[in-house]
Amino acid sequence: MNKDGGMPITIFEGCTFESNDLGLTWCQFDSRVSNCTFVNNTDGLFGIALVENSTFTGHSGIALSPYGVTRGCSIYGNAIGVSCPFNSVNNAFVDNQVYDNGVGVEIETFFPGIQFQGNTICQNNTYDIQLNHFNNANLANNCWCDQDSALIQSKIYDVHEDVNKGLVDFLPTAPNCAPLSISGSTDVLSSVSIFPNPFTDELTIETRYFGQSELTIYDLSSRVMEQLSFSGSTTLRLSELPSGMYLYVLRTADGGYTQGKIVRQ
Repeated sequence: MNKDGGMPITIFEGCTFESNDLGLTWCQFDSRVSNCTFVNNTDGLFGIALVENSTFTGHSGIALSPYGVTRGCSIYGNAIGVSCPFNSVNNAFVDNQVYDNGVGVEIETFFPGIQFQGNTICQNNTYDIQLNHFNNANLANNCWCDQDSALIQSKIYDVHEDVNKGLVDFLPTAPNCAPLSISGSTDVLSSVSIFPNPFTDELTIETRYFGQSELTIYDLSSRVMEQLSFSGSTTLRLSELPSGMYLYVLRTADGGYTQGKIVRQ
């Protein structure tokens, strides 16, 4: 862990911060972190003026709580991906990828003039965005890995869940969304078949991947409705699920990942 560099400019370039309680926090003045990796710490990084092109993964607490400009980072596989108290200094979060976390981005404060755009934020387990402030948050021109506004909204915690919070405006979505740079083998998941869809009582999952896979089915409020591990293929009996739309996430042991929608008639 490093705390308070005490120099006019403190630069971390190409560093790895691994298996600490806290990787890096609060260097003075013009502190910068570029092309670094934060992995398997309890918490990753707090309070740096510029964080760019860095990777944050495997944190059991908060992976990234910046205090300035954050751009071009990949934040995945953490309990909380990003926790931001946005203000006039901490005012730019652009062109980042936030996915496969418990919560993607916690917004602790939000004010007009914040630059929050060009990010890809999706496939987080509970919420993609959790707004903990009473101000409305304009998060237009970001990618949510879907064009269905109801599904996007179902992964956002705001005034719809708590009348004391503000409203997240996520439309319009960004016109050109870069594909997620997900680690692990995803080509084996390109041939996943889930059928029939819509289904009545039974749902079959077939893959060409014969290692261990885990399927999780969520309702539109992100509650886990079904979860199981299998190899190759399996058939689920889901006659007790209420009729409606559900989201599924399929992960393989080597890091492959895919998601989609299913409907029970």
